[in-house]
Amino acid sequence: MGESPPSTGPASSGLANPAPAGAPGAPAQLRISPELLAKLERVAPLPSVYHELRALTAVRTTDSRSISGALEKDPVLAGRVLKLANSAIFGFRGKITGLHLAVSLLGNNNVHNLTSVLVVMAQFRRPASGDFNPAEFWKHGVLCGCCATVLAEHYGYSTRDDIFTFGLLHDLGKIAVYENLPDEFARIIKLNQSGILWRKAEHEVLGIDHTGIGALVAQSWKLPDDFVQVIRSHHLLPEGTASLTDQRKFLVFLGNVVAHMAEGRKRDKKWPSMKAEFLQRFRLDQEGLVRLATKAFEDSREVRAEFR
Repeated sequence: MGESPPSTGPASSGLANPAPAGAPGAPAQLRISPELLAKLERVAPLPSVYHELRALTAVRTTDSRSISGALEKDPVLAGRVLKLANSAIFGFRGKITGLHLAVSLLGNNNVHNLTSVLVVMAQFRRPASGDFNPAEFWKHGVLCGCCATVLAEHYGYSTRDDIFTFGLLHDLGKIAVYENLPDEFARIIKLNQSGILWRKAEHEVLGIDHTGIGALVAQSWKLPDDFVQVIRSHHLLPEGTASLTDQRKFLVFLGNVVAHMAEGRKRDKKWPSMKAEFLQRFRLDQEGLVRLATKAFEDSREVRAEFR
């Protein structure tokens, strides 16, 4: 049994940011110029195999052979799903020898989410340029997913099995801007380097930040609504955790904070001390938080290798 779920609500630790453009109820598409929106529409559609798998996995009675048969139409995608099924994400570690067995053990929802991650990542092909390296970007996404996973275990949330994929894709809007709006992205970097916070720089250049952009892209790809909501609100602490959606929002919000904490430790060679108010709100202590972050960081190194 995990720790009791923490109390949520507006965070007073200074870690939760104001609601972004594109927050629930805000029409993100009205806060970005038509010219920029037209450029974002150049994002390539997801492949047909994704839509076939989504339709199959949406029906609970669909058998694993039908799903593995659809996956086999794309041998590269099938191989990557099998590889990830054997990774630290699910704990099987080399025990799954075939695609049908992978689908049977993981379940429809996990197969759909893994497929979503893999096809989304494949859409972004622009190489490193200037001060942005997509490989480092995805490294943070993997770490956030691993942090969200260990936190789900810690709190005893049922979403432990699929939260990794939500964490991995939380910053989808950033990579979408990098890929499709290179001039605007360069301006955002320049503003950020001058001392302006990243999301404020995005608003100055785009009129919207990466949470709103990510939600727009996820909607255009017809990703499940929970992906859209988590991407849109990952800088916001939800009011509660009663629903599965709010659990996912909470875990990705806190997973992102812990991921940045772990990345800061790697850079500065020491763990940052978190405020007592923060630790109390999330029913953690400094030692326990470091332990969770260390496990997530170690898991992420193994999982990153599976994405190469």
